[in-house]
Amino acid sequence: MKEWVDECVVPYANRKCQELGRLPTQKAILILDCWSVHKGEEFLTWMKASHPLIILVFVPAGSSHQVSMCRVSVSGNTAPTSNGIPVSQVKLDTGLGTLRDASAAWLMEAWVWFCDHPQAVRDAWHDTKFGDWDLSYETLTSARSRTLVHERFTEDIPFSLAISSQIPTDPLFVEVDSPKFDDDSALDPNMLVDIRGQLPMDVEEQEGGYIYTGDVA
Repeated sequence: MKEWVDECVVPYANRKCQELGRLPTQKAILILDCWSVHKGEEFLTWMKASHPLIILVFVPAGSSHQVSMCRVSVSGNTAPTSNGIPVSQVKLDTGLGTLRDASAAWLMEAWVWFCDHPQAVRDAWHDTKFGDWDLSYETLTSARSRTLVHERFTEDIPFSLAISSQIPTDPLFVEVDSPKFDDDSALDPNMLVDIRGQLPMDVEEQEGGYIYTGDVA
């Protein structure tokens, strides 16, 4: 799991941040099943210490058939890789050597197919539903979704605390108004007086603000 996060999840998240013009401090959500290897204390502690910008969200136990996009839709699209044989009739040689040699080829073939059919992945998120909600990008970023999240955070204190508890206690996460933070409210007022006294000749202080009086041409 650690190797997968380091070599797959993190590079993908970083690349998407660059494509979307996000800051390097942009948080990402990683959705996982409730397997013991995912929820074990060792892995959770490692994630919090090594990747504080990744927030883990777990699919509720027993509901993978509803909210796991691979279970709902994607797996069906790999049927063509069985050469037209119905999945129910496929028999596998489970010998170690056979599985070792076959798994990599099958994964590569599936990867190439999905690269050529990106809409299949998007449709899978649309088909992954809880009631009248789906997990598509359009739904999760809609005004309705944003309003609901805002209401939950302001009205449901236990929910808000549960989400907030995932924010890492990292020394880099400091209060904006702390003396160590480089903003005006943390500066010594005497220093601000000195700064105002060193304004350029073409800049004047007027009504609490500053105006450029030089030649704009």
